[in-house]
Amino acid sequence: MTEPLNGPIVKNLERQARDANTSIVVVGLYEKEGENVYNTTFLVNPTGLLLSYRKTHLWVGESAQVKAGDCFRSCNWQGTKKIGLLICYDVEYPETARAVASMGT
Repeated sequence: MTEPLNGPIVKNLERQARDANTSIVVVGLYEKEGENVYNTTFLVNPTGLLLSYRKTHLWVGESAQVKAGDCFRSCNWQGTKKIGLLICYDVEYPETARAVASMGT
């Protein structure tokens, strides 16, 4: 099943984060954007969607199902911390963690 980041799964998790006054990270949503599908992880908090990241390093054969992401992102979390997200195989490459870390603290 695929859906956009403004679809029912993300909206439901945004409501749950708001009701519980917490943050939630979800790994492995098949995000649909236009004709493309991405393996996406995202962070929601009581205010809504804060950050999403599309897996950049696909496993062998995974490109038959999803397209690779093409950028790294970070955001401020809880007003004092800068965080980024990675997913699955991306953590095997030190350059990905280094790129996200270089976005600042």
